Amino acid sequence: MSVEERADRLDPVEDGWLVTISIDDREDQTVAKAKLNFQGREWVGAGLARLAPSEQGPGGSGSQVAVTRALSDLARSLEGSVSAL
Repeated sequence: MSVEERADRLDPVEDGWLVTISIDDREDQTVAKAKLNFQGREWVGAGLARLAPSEQGPGGSGSQVAVTRALSDLARSLEGSVSAL
């Protein structure tokens, strides 16, 4: 069973995890920030994508790449803080 299939079978659990994503398109690049708040702590990840002229505007592939990179950076930050415990 794939990870996606297992995730689809999970019941929602509300234990205070909140992830917010902000995206800022600037000229030829998109910057994304992913922020996780949990039990009074905060972790932040950032991602950057350079844009081709055809990728300008919200929801383009540049935004998707920047968000993917921000979430990956957030995961590394969270993993690093857990490893330090």
